[in-house]
Amino acid sequence: EELRIARRIQESLLPRQLPCSPWLCAAGGSIPSRQVGGDYYELRAVAPGCYAVAMADVSGKGVGAALLAALLQGMFVAAPHTRLPMEETLARVNRFLIERTGGEQYATVFYGLLEESGRLRFVNAGHPPLLRLGRGGLERWMAKAPPLGMLEEARYTVEEVRLECGDRIVLYTDGLTEARNAEGEFFGLEGLERVVREHRDAGAEQLYRALLGAVQEFGEGGEQPDDIALLVLEFRGGT
Repeated sequence: EELRIARRIQESLLPRQLPCSPWLCAAGGSIPSRQVGGDYYELRAVAPGCYAVAMADVSGKGVGAALLAALLQGMFVAAPHTRLPMEETLARVNRFLIERTGGEQYATVFYGLLEESGRLRFVNAGHPPLLRLGRGGLERWMAKAPPLGMLEEARYTVEEVRLECGDRIVLYTDGLTEARNAEGEFFGLEGLERVVREHRDAGAEQLYRALLGAVQEFGEGGEQPDDIALLVLEFRGGT
C-alpha cells in the first residue's frame, strides 16, 4: 500500500501537460521498472519565451532512488529563479549530493534553458547522448561532465547551440537503450537512432509514440531491467 501511495505521489510530480506553443511542442513520459523509480523529467516555462528542461536518472531503483529523484526535481524547479549561473547551480547540487549520500548514490542529469530564438544553453552531466534531428541529419551530443554526486572537484561547463526551425531533440534515460528482448539483446543506441531516422518527418507526439512503441515491441517477453524516461522536443521558432 505504501508503494502504491509513493507511486501516485511520484506520478503527480511529473508535468501534467507538456507545452505545445507556436514555437515549442513536447511529448514525453516515464515508465518505472518497479512501482516507483529514479527517473524523472521536467519542462516548464520560466520566463516569457524561455523553457527550462531537465532529465535525471538516479543510480539504483525502488523507493530510495525515487526519493532522491524527487529531491533533485525540487532543486531544478527552483534553479531558474535563483539567478545563479547554471554551472554554479550544478556544482552546488553536486556538492549537496556528495555531502548527503557520501558518494554512494549519483545521478546523470541533463539540464538546459531553451529560448524562443533557438538558443539552447545546457549541461550534460554524465547523461546518455542527446539526439538532434534536423535538416542536416541526426547528431549525437555526448556528455562532457561527470554525473552529479560522484566527484567533489567536478566542473560543469555550459554548452550553447542554436536550434533551427523544425529541429527535434530526443532526451532519454539509459533504461530505454538497455531495454532487452526475450533473447537478452539490448535495444541499444543504434536501435533508437534507427527509429528516429525512420520517423524523420514526425512531430514531437508522433516521434514519441513511435519510439515508445518500438521499445515496447522490442522488449516483449523480456524483463525491463531499468526505469525509462523519454522526452521529445520539437522546435518551431527561430526569430
